[in-house]
Amino acid sequence: ETELPAIAYTVQLGESADGTAPLQRAVVTVHALAHAESQAHDLAVAVDGALNGFAGRDGGTVLGPLSRSGWQPDYTQELNIWSVSLTYEGWATY
Repeated sequence: ETELPAIAYTVQLGESADGTAPLQRAVVTVHALAHAESQAHDLAVAVDGALNGFAGRDGGTVLGPLSRSGWQPDYTQELNIWSVSLTYEGWATY
């Protein structure tokens, strides 16, 4: 069992785009989870501050600026878990 508050995330790379450099659409989905609505919201705000507009390089891999494309709060009564799901999109080259 995971202690809350917590963050879970996935990174998905889409199909490659045609062009002179290998380019793939990157989608990052982050779930901010907590037992209190305010904690889930505060965690989501902190994640958004770090990821919205983020760009970076690691060796030959470059991640273009991420742009938030989704913010979805939710509550699961059976588990008493508040969540905010954040989605970011950008481009990755390698």
